[in-house]
Amino acid sequence: LRHPVEGDASVRAISLTLFGFVYIPILFVGFILRVALLPPDGATEMAG
Repeated sequence: LRHPVEGDASVRAISLTLFGFVYIPILFVGFILRVALLPPDGATEMAG
């Protein structure tokens, strides 16, 4: 490595990376479920 990581910084970096790989899809799925399943507030007024 050009810049070796000392101490527990490598463990912290790996754990934050894994946390990001888990947390970002959870946020994305929550957003998609809201968009797909919840109707907008003014849906009935806009239809007629």
